[in-house]
Amino acid sequence: MTLFKLAVRNILRKPFRTSAIATPIVLLVSLLIFTLSVNERIGSTIERAVDRLGGDVMIVPAGALTAAQQFLIESRRSTFYMDKAVLEKVKSIKGIDEITYHIYLTTMPGLCCGISEAQIITFNPDTDFVVSSWLKSTKGRKLERGEVIVGSTAYEEWQLLKIEDAAKILGKDFKIVGILEPTGTSFDNTVFVREDDVMESIEKGLPAKQIDPNKISVIFIKLKEGYTPESITRLIEQEFLDVDAVPRGEIGRGLKTTLSDLNKVFTVTILLTTFLSLWMVSTFFAAIVHERMREAGIIRALGAKKTHLFRLFIMEAILVGILGSLIGIVSGNILNLLYSGTLSILAGSAINIRLLTYFKIGFIAFLGGSSICMIGALVPVIRISRMEPYEAIREGE
Repeated sequence: MTLFKLAVRNILRKPFRTSAIATPIVLLVSLLIFTLSVNERIGSTIERAVDRLGGDVMIVPAGALTAAQQFLIESRRSTFYMDKAVLEKVKSIKGIDEITYHIYLTTMPGLCCGISEAQIITFNPDTDFVVSSWLKSTKGRKLERGEVIVGSTAYEEWQLLKIEDAAKILGKDFKIVGILEPTGTSFDNTVFVREDDVMESIEKGLPAKQIDPNKISVIFIKLKEGYTPESITRLIEQEFLDVDAVPRGEIGRGLKTTLSDLNKVFTVTILLTTFLSLWMVSTFFAAIVHERMREAGIIRALGAKKTHLFRLFIMEAILVGILGSLIGIVSGNILNLLYSGTLSILAGSAINIRLLTYFKIGFIAFLGGSSICMIGALVPVIRISRMEPYEAIREGE
């Protein structure tokens, strides 16, 4: 009988004992899969949100910076406004290449046919560089009068609508001409409307009449070469006390700090779980070795070498580690599927882990679980493999 078959037979002979050894490995691998997957998705969500902004500096009303970042990254709907006059003042700052703005309108319920509400954002297609990049992947042209584009999540909820169908927004019919690619941000559940169409609704006294045409929500700035976002941010906050400015790299900083703190907690938890798994595996294998001491002594007395005995027990440890790791990968992904969506930043996120990253996380968890099982078994296995046959038979009696 080959070494592998003998190891498999020994494992299957006592399934309860095997499951007891595999349990800490399952827990460790599940924890690794869950924490690494959540960390990857949160990091990707933040990066995607920042990349989608397209500008170097973001300006919002004083005190609204947290709300703006929550809207952009954590998918929390929000409205905040500042005087549009700020836009003209900011344009005069040296170093600005392009400037645009958005207006976050009050969420409009019941757009059509009983579908859910969605955030409405007004923008200017002539100056916009945030949404315009997404339009290239839809129609390849700027939005025209009476046309809107919608986020991927919003459109998915509008199952009864087709790409060219009309939706009633702000009291008038708009034609849906494009769907944005998923971003994992609030933009996925948003309707983008031209500023001119909103102004027309105001003039006609439609539901948009409550919107102040002299108010905007957020300003995005692109800088000329040679100017840094940090220096322009400091200059804006010094000259304009009624606004808050943040460089592109600092968007989501609070969330990044929280994520870093969570990673420390996760790291400590994983380390403690690793040590606990090592101790449990070592304890279980010590019991197994003691139980099979007489058997091992007889095998040695019949001519088996120390290396043969060592390889047999280590093979059993590796197989149990592989079994526990595979179960842990499955349970970790189930845990990730069930509970990662409960995190506010990931709720409704369209960002999925890339296949290569998914395999990388799975490989790390698999390798970690298998290694822990093998390492935990080393001490008792080395001890029994070094014992003389007579000594092993006597201790096993």
